[in-house]
Amino acid sequence: MKIPYLSKIVLTDRDRKIILIAGAALALILLVFFVFLPAVGKKTHGMGEIEKKEQELQQMVRMYKDFLNVKTDFDKMERQINEQGNFALLSRIEDVAKRTNVKIDSMESKPQPKNDFYKQDVVDVHFRKVILPDMISFVYEIENDQKILRIKKMHVETNYSNPDLMDVRMEISTFARL
Repeated sequence: MKIPYLSKIVLTDRDRKIILIAGAALALILLVFFVFLPAVGKKTHGMGEIEKKEQELQQMVRMYKDFLNVKTDFDKMERQINEQGNFALLSRIEDVAKRTNVKIDSMESKPQPKNDFYKQDVVDVHFRKVILPDMISFVYEIENDQKILRIKKMHVETNYSNPDLMDVRMEISTFARL
């Protein structure tokens, strides 16, 4: 089939070369934009996805390690609670105070909300006119006691009558199985 208008166009060799080069350039541009760049984009997009998934995997591994640490601590604490049996928290605090030469001004049990698994006992303890080394010794003994004793809150003030002494208020707690 002959195209009627093209048969009347007379092209020189130079014009044919220009048209051939322009056609080749157009084909190359179309090839680059519609074949090469989308393929490279998919490849680099895939690389970005791989890096993102690797980061997510690393985060999951970190979270799993954190979970194992918390689980280990929880299991240890649960084992200690089961082994310690029942004891009187007020008496235990008094024993530690005597060992560390700290005089207790007052102690009061505080009621705690019910828990499905454990019973928490909390005692509000007040000390007046204590020196820092004795208080440090007391805190150390409480935190490292054979029974599970924890200091939940602690408020320290300088004694007004003697600035070398302190007035301390703290909440000490323990747990027991129900």
